[in-house]
Amino acid sequence: MPASINNDANAFAVGEHIFGGGQSVDDMVGLTLGTGMGTGVIVRGRLYSGVNCGVGEIGMMAHKGLTLEDYCSGQFFLREYGVAGDELYRRARDGNADALDAFARYGAELSDAVMIVLYAYDPQAVIVGGSISAAFDLFEDGLRRGLAGFAYPHVVERLLMAPSILDDAAVLGAAALYLDAMEE
Repeated sequence: MPASINNDANAFAVGEHIFGGGQSVDDMVGLTLGTGMGTGVIVRGRLYSGVNCGVGEIGMMAHKGLTLEDYCSGQFFLREYGVAGDELYRRARDGNADALDAFARYGAELSDAVMIVLYAYDPQAVIVGGSISAAFDLFEDGLRRGLAGFAYPHVVERLLMAPSILDDAAVLGAAALYLDAMEE
């Protein structure tokens, strides 16, 4: 039986582009935020993954003595606050000021990754998925404040940035990638 292999962030980006928040654009980046940080890149309506399927692995870039992934995934909450992200999420939803501040700070850290995405790919949209995306409303202000330092403000003004609206974007994207591979 034919098989096709890809990573979850690429599948997520394809799913969002075909079925979700990225349907209206040709160039987008899907960020998966959870235990790690993944990035899938859509250019001119097609997944761009490079020769070794490594395009978009910005989470591995050095950042503040660690990597971007250390600041833009659940690892951030454990390292900085000693609490798992899901527990901080629960506390934030209950109105805990420290937990709300943690998510605002997370958003500011994530803005560094989004700026790299904007400089490197200049997408029309950045769609955020993964377990942390459920807290988008908690970190969006910190994220947007951090993006105020971007060198080209008009890019940020035009950027569609939103959490995923799909429950299974990566599964849908994987199916689409498989069907596309079978047609070739």
